Amino acid sequence: MAVAPQASPPSRRRASPVDIVARLAKFYGDHKGAGPATPFEMIFWKNIGYLIDDERRAALFAEFKERVGGSAAEIAAADPATLMDIAKRGGMRPEARVQKWRRIAALTIDRAEGDLNQTLRKLPLVKAIALLRAFPSIGEPGADEILLISGIDARPSLDSNGLRAMLRLGLCKEGANYSASYRAAASSLMARAARSRDRLILAFHVLRLHGQTLCKRSAPKCTACPVADACPRIALKGSY
Repeated sequence: MAVAPQASPPSRRRASPVDIVARLAKFYGDHKGAGPATPFEMIFWKNIGYLIDDERRAALFAEFKERVGGSAAEIAAADPATLMDIAKRGGMRPEARVQKWRRIAALTIDRAEGDLNQTLRKLPLVKAIALLRAFPSIGEPGADEILLISGIDARPSLDSNGLRAMLRLGLCKEGANYSASYRAAASSLMARAARSRDRLILAFHVLRLHGQTLCKRSAPKCTACPVADACPRIALKGSY
């Protein structure tokens, strides 16, 4: 069960997602996200380690590209000992991680002729989403993120940190499960961002950063929050 923020004062002025995102962007300054911006590399970035921070993820990703390469063919042909050596520094269950890497390469070769980035851009959107969700660790939020960041489709996306922040801020209603809450948040962003890719990318990055740094799952730092005056500090039922 997620820890609830401190109790709210009696009244809070209501703000829209666009207002909140603008204020968070001003507060955090450099809000460009870490990591690559092409579909194949984004999938690999997500699978390079387990429960590691962006700095460690970036270091492992760079090492992998230097020692193995960055194409599906290079990964498929890589020395197993080299893959395991890198995987061991990416968190628990390195054997399973190597299998995921091989799976990513095999899917890219078999279903995208080795070039996932170009294949996705040629497919109808529904088929592009289905292909993305065939890859390890890519569900609905991950597919939305890849489509948005890579420029294939301007659609709202949130990771768990951003979703938690939106729910606590009262910018959308919590659903019966994670998927329902995610869709409610995505709809709220879409209704107010007018399918602007730049606005949606900005929202993804600053809400994620806010959830990571201040609006944490445990012991949120409400007194330091730049949008505390607009936050009803809603206690959440689910884990985000």
